[in-house]
Amino acid sequence: MLEFSIAFVTAGVVMVPVVALLRRHQVVDVPNLRSSHAVVIPRGGGLGLLAGVVAGVLAALLVEPAGSAALPGAATAVVGLGVALFAGLGLVDDLRRLGAARRLLAQAAIAAGISVTIATGTSSSWDAPLVAVVGALWLVSYVNAFNFMDGIDAISAVSALLAACWFGGLAAHDSEPLVYAASWALAGASLAFLPWNAPRARVFLGDVGSYGVGALIAVLALLTVLREHDLWWGLAPLVIYLVDTSGTLARRAVRHEPLLEAHRSHVYQRLLDHGLSHVSATAVVLLAGVLICLATLVLPTLGAVLVAAVVSAAYLVLPGLLGHRSPEVAA
Repeated sequence: MLEFSIAFVTAGVVMVPVVALLRRHQVVDVPNLRSSHAVVIPRGGGLGLLAGVVAGVLAALLVEPAGSAALPGAATAVVGLGVALFAGLGLVDDLRRLGAARRLLAQAAIAAGISVTIATGTSSSWDAPLVAVVGALWLVSYVNAFNFMDGIDAISAVSALLAACWFGGLAAHDSEPLVYAASWALAGASLAFLPWNAPRARVFLGDVGSYGVGALIAVLALLTVLREHDLWWGLAPLVIYLVDTSGTLARRAVRHEPLLEAHRSHVYQRLLDHGLSHVSATAVVLLAGVLICLATLVLPTLGAVLVAAVVSAAYLVLPGLLGHRSPEVAA
């Protein structure tokens, strides 16, 4: 698996100077009452992870001509640029904190460009204008969901690894070289990032990482849905992130709490408050995702959706089952 190997090695090597550069320029995350860590840690490690993804995909393109059954070469370049722009937007946010309105507007513009390109560049029976509109909404939604969930050690790298293996496996089965290459490059780079982020974080992805990786996963999901003509196959590995984010926003809306203000209300954060370690909480998220993916592989879609509903419900109520514990900032 050339893409995986190149991405793994590149990300592992590049992380060393990236972390040193972040420390030198004081691009760091300072803990506060809503943080899940207690020490100053560099943020922006997603630069190294994404460098690995780029190297893996470029290596694949040297063997396989640009473009594939999913997208022609020009469209592939535009989509790749869009993912890079998402990462660039995150980098700007890491360095100088953009306002929520400007950030959302920029995300919407980039997402529109990506989704229109995919809608017009793929041969799908789905209506192109519908794909463009829904695709843009999907990209913005998932990028923000991935960013919201990036709050404890290892959770985003592990979740990206699961999604990448899922989409890469499906693409291998369907002989889809573009999604295959990008997925396995993401898997290799995510695995290389893990030792830097767990069991004790030495660097965070930062917004550059959560935006870039979130956008790439969202694109892979969209391409998978269009290829498989089945919405569920694109959503299966992403369900827990979507359930946690949407459930948290709904709960805060019911309580009339500000939706855009930083908080510690996500299920994974509440698991920490109830005594679980970062690694244990991440393991819960991973196990839930794996169960949903396995159900999707062996059951009809309706059965898999029912399993996902049960697993999601269990995940949402788990903090309450662990009993009361006063919130503490993890070390």
